Amino acid sequence: MGIVGKCIRDLRKETITHSYAEKNRYIPQDIYTKLKSKKECDYCQKGFGKTKPEIHHIVRVEDGGSNEESNLMAVHFKCHQTLDSKNKIRR
Repeated sequence: MGIVGKCIRDLRKETITHSYAEKNRYIPQDIYTKLKSKKECDYCQKGFGKTKPEIHHIVRVEDGGSNEESNLMAVHFKCHQTLDSKNKIRR
């Protein structure tokens, strides 16, 4: 990757990080890396295989949840949808 490509990638990362920080949804890099490297889903306990896990907030940030590891789960895409729909029903 050339210098221009690297600069664009860095700017994108900065933009994403900044927008997450504005919404108080920034997850510290060490926790993010740890969750993304998990081998099985925290919801259904099935392996991820070749898919990458998604990160789910147990208690939404908007509802007072934090970005601490104790409030985060590594889950499949479908499990994430299930958890989000359950949260909508509760609200």
